[in-house]
Amino acid sequence: MSLILSIVMFGLNVLMMLFRKQPKKLKVDGLHVGFMFIFLVSLCFSYLLNGIHEPKALNHFIAYNTVIILFFLNILFALKNSHIEPNKALRTLTVMTTVAALYTVIEAVAVNLMGIDVNLYIPRPTVNYYNPMALGFIIRARGFAVESGHHALMMEIFAPLAIYYLWRISRMPWAFKLLITIILAANIIITYSTASFIAIPTALGLVLIINWAKAFKNVVKMLLQPKRLVFLFLIIFALSYLEKRIPVFDSVYLSVLSKMGSNSEIDRNKKMEAVMNKYQNSGLDHILFGYGPSGFRVAGLNDAVISWYPTILFEAGLLGFIFLILHLGVIFFVFMGIRSPIKLYLLLAYFCGLIHYYFIGDYWYPWLWFLMAFGIYLKLRERHDVDRPINYEEINPQPITC
Repeated sequence: MSLILSIVMFGLNVLMMLFRKQPKKLKVDGLHVGFMFIFLVSLCFSYLLNGIHEPKALNHFIAYNTVIILFFLNILFALKNSHIEPNKALRTLTVMTTVAALYTVIEAVAVNLMGIDVNLYIPRPTVNYYNPMALGFIIRARGFAVESGHHALMMEIFAPLAIYYLWRISRMPWAFKLLITIILAANIIITYSTASFIAIPTALGLVLIINWAKAFKNVVKMLLQPKRLVFLFLIIFALSYLEKRIPVFDSVYLSVLSKMGSNSEIDRNKKMEAVMNKYQNSGLDHILFGYGPSGFRVAGLNDAVISWYPTILFEAGLLGFIFLILHLGVIFFVFMGIRSPIKLYLLLAYFCGLIHYYFIGDYWYPWLWFLMAFGIYLKLRERHDVDRPINYEEINPQPITC
């Protein structure tokens, strides 16, 4: 039923695109969706070849198609057809992200300092058991997600866009901007997600490398301005003082260190080894086309690997994996082609999401798919303003108070 509804919604978007008069014609390139379409076709072939008699394979086959059609294609064409102003979309996203982040902070304070477990009042029927303990004494916050790391993934993808909106577009007082930014940053810490602690610094490093010339120029400019230099030293001093009182960075380091050689890592590695051994020793048909959705069941394995990329390789085969990588590469170059300063925030969110998905395999979350669709939409709008980048503050000049 979900797949049928997704197809119906996509069809309605296509009809709107064909018959509705738009102030500007925003044309979606074949490359934007072509490789993803071929990926779905290859996955369909793999399902028919391997998993048509496996009930769970059908569930996952429907899930793949529903997620990609609903959260990527439908959102892309809905943005295109509605011609929504980017700053309005960013404002809505910022409000939603802030609400989720604020609740997560309240949850962490309540359970760790007051002994009140608010999670008892949030039903999670798909989770039978979950141990939220970190470092043996801290209970990890997880917001509205089923696991802490999954909430952290959402924050990695949406927080950069929210921060861009706050400091580049919103006209609210700077104290509120700073408070919301701190709440967003605190969410990464209180989830104690090892994947986030690895993904965020790596993504920041990649963005700096891509934008190294401007980053170097800004550093030199800051060093030549005494006020900014003094402000930087004050921030470093404040962080050092807070670290002595509340050892945040030390606890982050211990959290990452505790995962190395832990039972969860050993279990993860065993699952990875079992899946990859099965794949490497398979016939040519399985190497090229995989074992289909829910492939570990089709292949007779006990567990699936907890990582998106080897899961795709095992289920969709080498061909499906190549088409997915090509699609992700196209999205990267779309982001790189955006001339607005939002490009760096999009890249940061994108890199965080891609790196985090090495540690989880839950492709059905909409966050990364939305980011892809939104980035394509921004590029489509910029294409019709060839003289200069779109200044999102000027698109809708009315005062924005939040």
